[in-house]
Amino acid sequence: MNINRLLFKLTFPLLVIIGLTFIIVVPVVIHINTSILEKKSLEHISHLSSMALTEIKHDADDLHSKLKIFVELPYLESALRARDTEQLTKLLLPAKISLGLDFLAAIDSGKNPIVFFSNQGISLDAVIKSDIVPKGLLGMHLNSLITLNNNLYSIAVVSSDTREKPKIIIAGKRLKTPLLRQHVSKDLHQARVLLYDAKGNIASEVPEDISGHENIAPETFNFLIINKKSVIKEMSHGDHAKHLVLYSPVIFENNVKALYAIHTTMTETITAKRKNLLTLSLILGTGMIMLIAAGYFTSRWITGRIGNLLEGTRKIAGGDLGYQVSDKSRDELGRLAASLNGMSTSLMLSHEWWSKTFNSMSDAVSIHDRNCTILKANYAMSSLLGIPADKLIGQKCHTVFHGTESCIDLCPMKLTMRTGVSEAIELMESHLNRWLSIAISPVHDQDGKTDKIVHVVRDITKNKFTENSLQIHLNRLKALRSIDKAIIGSIDLHVILETFLSEVLAQLNIDAACILLLNNKTQVLEYVTGKGFHSTALRYTRLRLGESNAGRAALERRIISIPNLREDIDGFIRSGFFTEEEFVTYFAVPLISKGQVKGVLEIFNRSFLDTDQSWLDFLEAIADQGAIAVDNATMFEDLQRSNLELFLAYDKTIEGWSRAMDMRDKETEGHSRRVTELTVYIAQEMGIKDEDLVHIRRGALLHDMGKMGIPDSILLKPGKLTDEEWKIMKLHPVYAYEMLNKIDYIKPALDIPYYHHEKWDGTGYPKGLKGEDIPIAARIFAVVDVWDALSSDRPYRPAWTREKTLNYIRSEAGTHFDSEVVRVFLKIMDSEEAETIQAGLFMKDNDA
Repeated sequence: MNINRLLFKLTFPLLVIIGLTFIIVVPVVIHINTSILEKKSLEHISHLSSMALTEIKHDADDLHSKLKIFVELPYLESALRARDTEQLTKLLLPAKISLGLDFLAAIDSGKNPIVFFSNQGISLDAVIKSDIVPKGLLGMHLNSLITLNNNLYSIAVVSSDTREKPKIIIAGKRLKTPLLRQHVSKDLHQARVLLYDAKGNIASEVPEDISGHENIAPETFNFLIINKKSVIKEMSHGDHAKHLVLYSPVIFENNVKALYAIHTTMTETITAKRKNLLTLSLILGTGMIMLIAAGYFTSRWITGRIGNLLEGTRKIAGGDLGYQVSDKSRDELGRLAASLNGMSTSLMLSHEWWSKTFNSMSDAVSIHDRNCTILKANYAMSSLLGIPADKLIGQKCHTVFHGTESCIDLCPMKLTMRTGVSEAIELMESHLNRWLSIAISPVHDQDGKTDKIVHVVRDITKNKFTENSLQIHLNRLKALRSIDKAIIGSIDLHVILETFLSEVLAQLNIDAACILLLNNKTQVLEYVTGKGFHSTALRYTRLRLGESNAGRAALERRIISIPNLREDIDGFIRSGFFTEEEFVTYFAVPLISKGQVKGVLEIFNRSFLDTDQSWLDFLEAIADQGAIAVDNATMFEDLQRSNLELFLAYDKTIEGWSRAMDMRDKETEGHSRRVTELTVYIAQEMGIKDEDLVHIRRGALLHDMGKMGIPDSILLKPGKLTDEEWKIMKLHPVYAYEMLNKIDYIKPALDIPYYHHEKWDGTGYPKGLKGEDIPIAARIFAVVDVWDALSSDRPYRPAWTREKTLNYIRSEAGTHFDSEVVRVFLKIMDSEEAETIQAGLFMKDNDA
């Protein structure tokens, strides 16, 4: 290292700093010193101005106070009241002389002089025109300044105590600059004071050293009059000496009555300024020389020690991480050397720790440059690639990873180098025959650009196999669940088996499958459905137990498998078109539920199947699900068939009871069937639900069931019934209720047998129900029953005409019948279908 060059680098800036300091500090100090001196001058002249103003106002206040004392003499008050000029002359003239007044006057309320004494040719009119006179006549005691004959006068006015017509005493004394000097301090005597009237005219003597500069500049005068504030100006007089001039207004009663100017020389300020400048230059020059000498020798001492530090940094930067600098001093450079030694030790320990950590990582980690060259690789990377770590340095990553001469298309490193963003990818690397998870992170330089790449690789081959296995199991569980949902959600066996076969093909990864169900009556396996076949070769399959492969599987209750059908085709001689399917592998699985064979699942594949125990276990599991599906569906079909047969038996029984009633009551033969069909038709038109129509139909068929309890002598009597007989006849709804109430499946149908003789107005029987309290089924049937009764012949009367019957029913709406039911009934009877409906009813009756 060139120590002299370092010495120059350390000394030259010091010299520059000292020079710049001298250049900057000297003018600043001079400026500050000058400002201080000027400030003192301004403070001094401001103080003089305050003293001058005090003296001016003191004269006016003194004149006013003495005049006020004089006016309070009792002789003067009486003389003023009597306008005694002689007495007033005796009193006022001595006062004028003793007080040194220039004029003195007594004036009445009409501004007329009583007496007036003056010298120097002062006019009484000028005095009376002063603005202080009207105020005095109002009873005020005032003092002010007035300009008379180009001279300033202190003026005072006092009012007499005369209450009728006030009179005033007004006095004035000329304000002179020499007068000021008789009373004020030494400082004010050394200054030059000029007086001006309110118009800016000179009103005092002008000293010789100020002559020619006594006039006030117009802008200064305007400022003083408008703002009523002092102002300081700097000017040069004839001797070329600089003066400070302070102009200030004299204000009485908020009005500018006069102006004054104070001139003071700046000779002392300039002299002090030059003296301070010389002293400061000597001090700074001496200091500069001493600083240069001290800086030079200090720099030589420092540069030697800095050289040692620089040598240490070069050693450490070159890789000698344990290098120690020999500097044991306790100053800043010594502490810096100790810090450098500590940093060197820490770097060495950190490097060792980093190397151990880097090489102990289970993930394969490498660091690459922008050209995909490997700069650093840990032991895990060496183990993954089968190449020693030192041999990996300098090789291209695509060469060792992919076995290619350039980056592959999916390489995430290319994308990271282009975008500067971390990337990750999973891929099957055929060169290594492994699944790899690759994460790429950029390392940026100071400009934010990608400088290097951190390449982290993890072997996930086992994880992938496990993941695939789990996914297969999950899919198979979903398939079983899907079959469960199909079993629960549908009762159609064909729909369930379609879902079942779809899941079999998807989860077992086979080409075709079919279901053969066992006919319990014939003990023959019959084809039901299939998927994946190119022909109808197996659609007409009918196999006895033990016949062919499927028959053997059902009989022996075990899985039959044929790995190669081309070598064992005998089991499929049942179809001449089977060879066109080109199947290779075959399985026949018995479908067994609750210990009974329900059928056989046959599966086919057009290539060899690589099956394992997991595949076979799932085959058995899904076959069990298929067996359960078949068992549940056939069980439900059997149950439905039994329910239907029972339902038909119930209805046949009811119809038998109804026919028995018609046979017993010759007058009502065919009546029950007709009213039943018409009642159901009207109920449909009124929007009654289908499940309720079943009960309405049964109730209509059994409406006269209670007549079974009425004696034949009453029921079959050809003539009119007596009152007692009617009482017995009206009991037949009650008999019907008591007879049928204990039969559960008929209970919902009792509304018509029990209430069909109730009337809308409440006059019916057996309960006397009224309005909507009557069940809707009974209200509908009441209209139909009357219609059929009046339209049919009776032994005691012929059938009514259609028109007469309809008019009667229309007239009974709202009393006997529900008006809404009558409206729907009449609408049906007026429709084009009315004749068809009636013809159909009678045709059914004749058929019966």
